[in-house]
Amino acid sequence: MEPYATLLIFLSSGETDVAHVSSVLGLEPDRDPSHVWMLSTEGHVPSRSVQEHVRWLLDRLDGRYAELAQLREERYWACVVFHDTEPPDPAEAARVDSELEQHDITFDFELEREDFHGDHDGDDFEDEKER
Repeated sequence: MEPYATLLIFLSSGETDVAHVSSVLGLEPDRDPSHVWMLSTEGHVPSRSVQEHVRWLLDRLDGRYAELAQLREERYWACVVFHDTEPPDPAEAARVDSELEQHDITFDFELEREDFHGDHDGDDFEDEKER
């Protein structure tokens, strides 16, 4: 699977008004909204560079930073989550952090992780009880 990034805008209480976020930003999410407003680079950025994914997302937000600040004042959070990628080297991570921090956007990596026993059957709790 190709790496991609998703910009998430949400209220920590889980009561995100997706229509309100779209209205304030003047930008529709590209995912079926539920309790989180989402915009993804999936299918748009054919690169393994996390910086290129960040640039694509920030280009979509260009001219909307005051609106993003308004949402933050309303207690909304903005976070970019990177999927199916390894964390970048420290220099690239610092550049990404700097670019996103300018707009008070956090970031995280969603990594597929093996459990500490290397077991892949999906029944880790039952396996652990049997040991």
